[in-house]
Amino acid sequence: MKIKVGIFMGGPSRQREQSFASGRTYFLHLDRTLFEPVPFFVDSRRQFLLLDWKLLFQPSLQAFFPPPGLLPPTHLGFPIYEGSLGDLPDEEYDRVVEKAGRRVAPEELTQLVNLAVIALQGAYGADGQLQTELDALRIPYTGSSPMICRYNADPLLQREIMKEKGIPFPAFWTLAEEEWLSRSPDQVFESAVNHLGLPFQVFPASDPGKASLIDEETGLEGFQEAVESAFFTERIPIARWQSMGNFDRADHIRYLTDLRAGLGFPVQASILKETALIRHPEELLHLLNRLANDPAYEKETCTPEKLFAGRTRHAGIPADGRALSSRSGAE
Repeated sequence: MKIKVGIFMGGPSRQREQSFASGRTYFLHLDRTLFEPVPFFVDSRRQFLLLDWKLLFQPSLQAFFPPPGLLPPTHLGFPIYEGSLGDLPDEEYDRVVEKAGRRVAPEELTQLVNLAVIALQGAYGADGQLQTELDALRIPYTGSSPMICRYNADPLLQREIMKEKGIPFPAFWTLAEEEWLSRSPDQVFESAVNHLGLPFQVFPASDPGKASLIDEETGLEGFQEAVESAFFTERIPIARWQSMGNFDRADHIRYLTDLRAGLGFPVQASILKETALIRHPEELLHLLNRLANDPAYEKETCTPEKLFAGRTRHAGIPADGRALSSRSGAE
């Protein structure tokens, strides 16, 4: 009798595309003489979908979820993710889900799998939440316990524990978003250099892999860009947008749409005292084009920032072991 191995991929985090690729690798390379792979997609609502295995051969998660036929249209070929759908009622969301697979209640998992392989990255998969649910269902899984996962997912907590235990660790400084907004960039940069020296790295505490190196060459300008990236924020001076051609404008929006490098959607776009919730990439493109055509905004800056549930945010780690961290509690 073969062991049924549930492969859990996707999830609510920004790393869902990497997770999908990892899940496909597990599915392809499990020894079929011993194991029967059972692919599960975890959506942003943390629901389990028994995935149609043929979808694993799609080039990306975005290629099939949400299904292209149910997505808002894009005339410029922007990648559209689930966040652009908005808060759909359950009935409409069911139409999205049924194109990818069958929804599975947590208690049903015990009948479908003997072992879980967790390919999720970031929130829910790497921070112990899914592991806690599997423990409650008494389903064994690969990887660490929920407690160890929580420690591994939180570099700030790691350093608190190391300090408490007297374990040496590299210089580290945490920057909260409130401090970043209340001080000038050059003041914060000076504080960072005083704490850490050069060079150092800046990263979101929720994603240490997204690190930017700051040294004498990058200086204040590179530091400001790195911190804003760690807070999932982008500054777009309207004068710069005016100087860009249509191709470059669309290319920049495409970059912002990318979950791995940009912001993802939805975003909140702010300029002066005005704010707007933007769910679709072309909405942001049209907004920036409108602002660029209005002389009243020529000297202003539009700031799109990623919207998270429960936004508690901080930014820090350097190349030679020192670090500055920016924390975003959502992903």
